[in-house]
Amino acid sequence: MKGKLIIHIGPPKTATTALQYYLMLFKKEGFKYIGINQPREDQTIAKDLYEYCRTEGKNEKLKAYLLLKLKELVDNYKYIVVSEEMFTVENSKLSFFKKLQRLYEITKKYDPIVTFCVRNVEKVYFSYYAEIYHTLPLGYRKDFKQFQNSNFCECYKYERLYNRLLSIGFKKINFFHFNKLKLGNLTMENFLGIEDQEYSFRIKLDKKHVTKINGQSDKVITKENVVNLFINRFNRVSPLKFKGFGFRKQFSKKIKFTKVVELKKEEVSKATLDIYSKDLIFLNSLNKNL
Repeated sequence: MKGKLIIHIGPPKTATTALQYYLMLFKKEGFKYIGINQPREDQTIAKDLYEYCRTEGKNEKLKAYLLLKLKELVDNYKYIVVSEEMFTVENSKLSFFKKLQRLYEITKKYDPIVTFCVRNVEKVYFSYYAEIYHTLPLGYRKDFKQFQNSNFCECYKYERLYNRLLSIGFKKINFFHFNKLKLGNLTMENFLGIEDQEYSFRIKLDKKHVTKINGQSDKVITKENVVNLFINRFNRVSPLKFKGFGFRKQFSKKIKFTKVVELKKEEVSKATLDIYSKDLIFLNSLNKNL
């Protein structure tokens, strides 16, 4: 029997890193985790898969390699698991919807299960805003409400996310609640979206990684981040390759910034809360165990 490909897509701020640490260490016959690994510097098939999905070019060589590796994995393992929250991260080069489309095109042969985490928007929006603040367009940095209505937050509009996955072509879509995962009440079955008694055990995340889930400060935007942002933007319009000359590394070493940009925590809007409430009603109509 062919193996089942399962793709976990985050979104950000839903304990993805803690899950990845857990999956890296999890060993069971017939189970294969192919990344993303922590730290992210590790080379994995999942990293190559994301690289393919994040670019619009054909990249036939990488595509052929990925198709070959996926076939080998599906032929040799019962469950093959990918975990990468960047599939649902909006960026200036390619929307997350486009990335998911490319993900479907290269994996559709194996009828993959896509699984994602649902988290209370009151807990996630501002934390995510603080994390990506230095990469946001100026308008969103000045207006948290505008940010909530942007494509950067579409991954937290759960009914829309579910329906987008369906419209792309994914037929098997699974979801689970962050609170169950954090409290240790989520089974591996629930996470993977499968029915298999061998995987009915509960996922127990390492405490040091669970702490990091809520350990992110809302005041973490350093001037060094702003410098890196400038270099990134300059690279997009300049033929010079700063990275190739080690410019970024040398520049960071020579200039040490300690001042931070402090963001005063803001509450999510009523409109955002209303969307979340409707999302929960929709998701509960599909899965009573949410």
